[in-house]
Amino acid sequence: MTALWLRLEIRRRLPALVALTLLVALSTGVVLAAVAGALRGMSALDRLRAVTLPATIGLLPNEPGFDWDRVRRLPGVAAAGTFASSPFVTEGRSASAVAFLPPADGEMGRTVERPVVLAGRAADPRRADEVTVTPRYLEAHGKAIGDTITVTLLTPEQMDAPEVPGRVPAGPRIELRIVGVARSFLNSDPPETGPGSVLPTHALFERHRANFTGAASPGNLNGVVRLTGGEEALPAFVAALDRPDVEIWNVAEAVRKDQAMIAFEGVAALAFALTALVAAALLTGQAVARLAAAGEPELRVLRALGLTRRELLAVGAAGPALAGAAGAALGVALAVLLSAWTPIGSAARMEPAPGIAADWLVLGPGWAAATLAVPVRAGLAVWAAVRAGSVRPVARRSALAELAGRLPVPVAVGTRFALEPGRGRRPVPVRPALLGAVAGVLGVLAAFTFADAVDDASAEPAAFGQTHGLSAHFGYNDDGAPAAPLIATMLRDPDVAGVNDTRIGVATRAGASFSVLTYAPAGAWPPAVLTAGAAANRAGDIVLAPSTAGDLGAAVGDEVALAGSGRTASFLVTGIGLLPESPHSGYSHGAWVTPDGYDRLFAPGEFKFRLGLAALRPGADPEAAAARLRAAGLQIELTAEVQQAAQLRGIRPLPLLLAAFLIVLAVAAVAHALTSAVLRRRRELAVLRALGMTRAQARGVVLTQGVVLAGAGLVFGVPLGIALGRTLWRVMADLVPVLYRPPLAEAALALVAPAALLVACAAALWPARRAARLPVGMILRAE
Repeated sequence: MTALWLRLEIRRRLPALVALTLLVALSTGVVLAAVAGALRGMSALDRLRAVTLPATIGLLPNEPGFDWDRVRRLPGVAAAGTFASSPFVTEGRSASAVAFLPPADGEMGRTVERPVVLAGRAADPRRADEVTVTPRYLEAHGKAIGDTITVTLLTPEQMDAPEVPGRVPAGPRIELRIVGVARSFLNSDPPETGPGSVLPTHALFERHRANFTGAASPGNLNGVVRLTGGEEALPAFVAALDRPDVEIWNVAEAVRKDQAMIAFEGVAALAFALTALVAAALLTGQAVARLAAAGEPELRVLRALGLTRRELLAVGAAGPALAGAAGAALGVALAVLLSAWTPIGSAARMEPAPGIAADWLVLGPGWAAATLAVPVRAGLAVWAAVRAGSVRPVARRSALAELAGRLPVPVAVGTRFALEPGRGRRPVPVRPALLGAVAGVLGVLAAFTFADAVDDASAEPAAFGQTHGLSAHFGYNDDGAPAAPLIATMLRDPDVAGVNDTRIGVATRAGASFSVLTYAPAGAWPPAVLTAGAAANRAGDIVLAPSTAGDLGAAVGDEVALAGSGRTASFLVTGIGLLPESPHSGYSHGAWVTPDGYDRLFAPGEFKFRLGLAALRPGADPEAAAARLRAAGLQIELTAEVQQAAQLRGIRPLPLLLAAFLIVLAVAAVAHALTSAVLRRRRELAVLRALGMTRAQARGVVLTQGVVLAGAGLVFGVPLGIALGRTLWRVMADLVPVLYRPPLAEAALALVAPAALLVACAAALWPARRAARLPVGMILRAE
């Protein structure tokens, strides 16, 4: 019987079965791809570090003759590799020293931070003419494996001279052949766009050592260390090193920050998958139910002729079950194909095995769930359709519909259709439509509120603590010209509003080291960017950056004891704030102190770096100001965008995609509710038409129903959407970190009401047309 019914179904409803198959395939593929992609992204950094022998810390002595062999002999050191902090030019493009660090020994890239090869092969460390690159380099320069690139080095004299921004390397030109594409955590591409990185070999460094280190200080190297015990062994290493003046960069902290960003993106992707699942369940479930219930008359006859309940369900669900099984299989194939574009965002820069991947722990259960869900939903629809004649649901009345009863007939009836399921044999569910409308408005406003906050923060350097537009290099390692005349020269420029004399030293506490910056403004320097508390005004005050405060377990009002170069002092934490990025510290690491507070930790005239940070007047041209100050003899650099701003922009599409799916859910729910109301309440409409309702009034009933649903979505969705968007941004601001300002998407807020009403009216046009053209006589005669 089931086989016979299935043959008839295929003949009668082949287009509907094909449409259902494609709908199941699309829904299954999108949901499974989103879930698998989110999980793949959340594990990308861990999988990368598992195969690259990752560094635990960066050791940045910045002093000639530092004894690296002693570091390698310290207890708990598994490996230590050194590199030269020297930029060079490739293909006419200048790159930062961080992206272009030639290994100064055979350990870097072999026993520590060993890149995973994505394509080609690893460069031979004994060959000076081979090089590997990161994926972005090939994209940015139009290169491929096997191509050659030309590298221009600095001369030894240029390396020994003070760094001049924009200097053009005048050293030897070398041709290198690209033999592979590789990445590790420290040698990964930056967020968004960029030139990519070139990873030279140790042989190149040895052949041109003077060009990378200079002739005056050939031993001036930095390095990375891999500890056997990981981050937990850091305090013991610091104690054994016994060099409080040496800056230690906790790589694990940077890993946690990137992992937190990746985790947030993964949660957003899972939320996207959940929303897609809800939308798919609604749309596909409705299609399955309509297809299964279409054979109600024949099934009722077969039931009367003796078909059992089990046989009835099997017969009625056969067609949808076949379509569901085929669609689920196609959906799994689609998810595998879509995996080539996952993971997204920050995780894509860390993926050790990009390309197509099949996560059968997700795809297998997903295929089974999709295959089983369709016949179950079809069986429920069949049984409900057959039993509809014997069931009399209890009517649920709406107080708002009662109040609308005094209004014109189309408004009163349309409001009742929107808020009450009706009292016929087949009531129309109204709650899914109401929830869908609320979810659509809520999702759109939350998404645009969050996206507006991302746009504002990523476009405003001050949100990340960067209140300066230019920085001048005053000195390095206690050596430099007197700062006062240089500051006076900067303040004479018409575009410079204020200058902060920034001395930078390295302080330690409980094994953690961080940069301490002086807050010594001159002129109209803007106030410090604080996320909590107040600025440091006395010698005993300190403002900690958020990450450093977390490392120290300190909050506003706590006392912290710090060690400088042979000195210790206690400070009162007056605030938590964001700092200017310095050569060896990020905006969320370090501390602000007053000049007197700095002198409590360091000897007079002692600093690692001394900078003059210039705040520019509104509307000033940084390039023009920098050119004038360079002409006056200053070493000036433009303030670079912090990396986290680019990371924020990378996650911006996710909430917008979520909004798109919620819009689909809302439109589907409203459209289905309006169509179902016309079909299932055609007897009520026919009676009203027989009593004198015109065709225009019948159309008004359906339009009113759509407007009421949109109004419910606006009443509840607008405040909830704004609150949700701000809550998500608060979480994001603490996570990044970035200065929190309550966002308000004015454009979205102004357009959401007319857009919701317009969409509701558009969704009501076709059902309204059908309501106006109902065959009243035939319906009443059947009744």
